[in-house]
Amino acid sequence: MAQYKANMPVFAPITGETDKTTTYGTGIVLGKFMSAEIKPNYIEGSLYGDDALAEYEKEFQNADVTLGTTFLPIDASEAMFGESVTGEEGTETVTAGTNDAAAYGGFGFVTAEKHNGESKFVMYWLHKVKFGAPSDTISTKGENITFNTPSIEGKAIGDAAGNWRTKQYFETAAEAVEALKTKAGIAT
Repeated sequence: MAQYKANMPVFAPITGETDKTTTYGTGIVLGKFMSAEIKPNYIEGSLYGDDALAEYEKEFQNADVTLGTTFLPIDASEAMFGESVTGEEGTETVTAGTNDAAAYGGFGFVTAEKHNGESKFVMYWLHKVKFGAPSDTISTKGENITFNTPSIEGKAIGDAAGNWRTKQYFETAAEAVEALKTKAGIAT
C-alpha cells in the first residue's frame, strides 16, 4: 500500500510492563506531524556446508526512529527526555542536566494508505521507544524567513511480550485517531 499522509504524533510513557502487556501513562501530542522514518535493523547469520548456504537466520534487533515535527511541547522535555521543568504555565524553565535519563514510552501516529483506489486509515504504534533530546538549530532572519523545526531520534525495541510495532487498520480517520488516543491515554 502507498502511504500518503499522516498526523498526530504522540508519545506515552511506559508505566508498567509484564510478559503479556505494556501499560502507558498519559500521552503527549508532539506538535504537528511533518515526517517519520522507522528503519528496522536485523541481526543475521549464515551457516555454510558442502560449499553452499545450509542455514540462514534473520531476526529483529531494533529500529531507528526519526520524527520531524512542527514543535515539541514543554511537557515532552520532562516526560521524554528527563529534563527538569519548573515554573508556571507560560513562564516555565526547562533545565537539561548531565544525569538526565530519557524514558521509554510508546510512540504512534495516524497515517493513510491507499491500494487500488481504496484508502485505509492506520493507527501506527511502536511499543517501546526511547528518544534523545533534539538538537537546537537557530538562525537569524535574513532576506527570507527560514523555519527551524525539531527532529528527534530514538530506538524502538521489543517490549517484554516481544512486540515492537502494531498497525491497526480502520475505515475512517476518526476511528484511527480515537484508537490512537485510547492507546496513548489521551482524553478525547
